[in-house]
Amino acid sequence: MMESIQLAAHAKINWSLDVKGKVESGEHQGYHLVEMVMQSIDLADSIYLQKSREDEIICSGALPQDSSNLALRAWLLLKDRLGLQQSLRIEIIKKIPVAAGLAGGSSDAAAVLKGVNTLLDLQFTEKQLAELALSLGADVPFCLYGRPAIARGIGEELTHLPDLPQQHLVLVNPGFDVPTATVYRSFVMDKEQNHPHTQRLVLALQRGNTREIPKYMVNVLESVTLLQYPQVQQIKDDLTACGLFAMMSGSGPSVFGLAKDEAHAKEAVDQLKSKWPVVLAVRTIN
Repeated sequence: MMESIQLAAHAKINWSLDVKGKVESGEHQGYHLVEMVMQSIDLADSIYLQKSREDEIICSGALPQDSSNLALRAWLLLKDRLGLQQSLRIEIIKKIPVAAGLAGGSSDAAAVLKGVNTLLDLQFTEKQLAELALSLGADVPFCLYGRPAIARGIGEELTHLPDLPQQHLVLVNPGFDVPTATVYRSFVMDKEQNHPHTQRLVLALQRGNTREIPKYMVNVLESVTLLQYPQVQQIKDDLTACGLFAMMSGSGPSVFGLAKDEAHAKEAVDQLKSKWPVVLAVRTIN
């Protein structure tokens, strides 16, 4: 019988993000309806789960160490649903910036769901875990699967894509949080003129063409975040000056730049690493 397990909880980027409307009724009333192309990257938190006499969570960085932490909530959800007597010690070594548009908290929660399923031999299917994941947050189902996907609805309607050619990116974070809910509340759909073309973007990603992909990359939430946080616009400008096509991920403030190749990404990191708190060369994963 297993006593502990270790997992990697990967960050994600949005190759595109469009807002289509709002949920008018039901348990998700007020949530925004979206269409996004999402993919995981090789930046990841480390999650350690160990059977214990009492439930506890230990985190590096500034994460809460109580039930407001999404990873602990994921465990308590399973424990409550199944009436489990087992307790768990959760340790998170953070590498993904917090509240950064990279789904760090959602990925941690997804890793706990997967890890507990294995550790306690619960025998949930991936689909059953995804249904539980949605009650924790709209990005958690994507993080649970971890595969490239088009996400629709509130983010839970996933159309998985075949493996995509690997892309090299430069990820920059300015070192402050941007609350997702605040950005969505400020977004005015009728004013947005520029929208992504999802199918053309997917075809470009499948071809792996770094000149074609940027033509279809649009994040409509930039219209909010870039105005409220001028530093995010400055990051985009800095990445563009390095010859990368830059776009904000999620609601920000993280920005990624698409590089021609690994050498191009590393060159840009060398140019920018003294200017911003977090500057990383990362790769997409399938």
